[in-house]
Amino acid sequence: MKRSLFLALLALVAGAGVFIAWMNAGGGAAVALSDDQMAAARESGAGAQVIAIEVSESQSAVAGEGTASAGEASAAAEPVIPRLADLKTVTDRALLERWAGRTRAAREASAGEDRLLLTVLLAEIERLRGQVSEARALAMEGVEGLPSNSRARQVNAATIMTEIVTEAGDGGMGAVLKNLPKIKTYKAELRAAVELDPANADARVAEIIVLAFAPFPVGNRKKAQGLIEELGPHDEFRRDFWRAMLVSIDEERREEALDAFRTLEAEKPGDPDVLFTIGDLLGKLERWSEAVEVFDSLLDEPLTRQGYNALYQSAKAREKLDLQLDEALALLERIERDDPVGELMPSMDRVHYHKGRVLEKLGRLEEARASYLVAEGLKPGETRVADGLARVDAALAAAGDGAEDEG
Repeated sequence: MKRSLFLALLALVAGAGVFIAWMNAGGGAAVALSDDQMAAARESGAGAQVIAIEVSESQSAVAGEGTASAGEASAAAEPVIPRLADLKTVTDRALLERWAGRTRAAREASAGEDRLLLTVLLAEIERLRGQVSEARALAMEGVEGLPSNSRARQVNAATIMTEIVTEAGDGGMGAVLKNLPKIKTYKAELRAAVELDPANADARVAEIIVLAFAPFPVGNRKKAQGLIEELGPHDEFRRDFWRAMLVSIDEERREEALDAFRTLEAEKPGDPDVLFTIGDLLGKLERWSEAVEVFDSLLDEPLTRQGYNALYQSAKAREKLDLQLDEALALLERIERDDPVGELMPSMDRVHYHKGRVLEKLGRLEEARASYLVAEGLKPGETRVADGLARVDAALAAAGDGAEDEG
């Protein structure tokens, strides 16, 4: 979540004990279930029901209508309808669009529980596509129909957070005040997801992220530590990962965190999340050459989500070093061309800003100016973009004056 939202929230509620108690209270879930209903769902296995269905022959025919184009020749092996797990790793925007169309068609041809499962899947697809309002409506429909399903609660929480971040993007105290109830509902939905299925590590990690990284009173590192330890019986590796991540938040302990992640990498060689975090820490420690080496190790094809993030960070590191700037430019243009989807993908305004910086350093001033203008159009008001434009305009003006003098 954007830090500005939490800083404004913190200023708003400083000293407000009643508000803090309200934020930390349970409740706020989209569909309330009693403790007995929670226990019954866990015992029956309904809480852990997987959001995935095998589409019937008739559904498959409907979902596949109009999709057999030349551009999909390589799509024969892909599932007609994705599982929720597939959506955690997808980066190909064209594939996501195909899944959106097929899932929508299969949902319209379905009824009962199958339709509800497809509704939850479609909510997550639309969220990844950036269709926030549609995703929220679908997620609410899904969780109302499957109130005992941990994954439905998790998807509903994710759409709430996406809506919060989208609305808070405009800033202002009004946006903060409007979003306070949503923040509480978000936390309650994640808590319900964990209570319905204690093995749902993804929901547990989402809880940890909010508590670890958000300022008080929304965040609470002591509580985050407790939740991290609770991860152990379900996923020891992720527990150890988040132990180290909690250390890394403290700027004074980044070397200690780096050692912890190096130990994890030795235990699980090649893990992309561990390697990316090592590269990120090296960058924060301004050990850019080492960071480049780590990020480049994640650039195997086909690129994963961490691969695209590593590609972006590798380009930034090269820019910092004023090293291999042509390679940095090629990496940024790859992101621009592929336009990958997924959680925490580099935003295009940042890609174009850094592309402008690289082009500026290469002396390609007109192209740098064009890239800065794209960044400005995507996210108006960014100081660093305005500074870049000012530098380039001054350099172009000076070059023009020099040419006139020579004439």
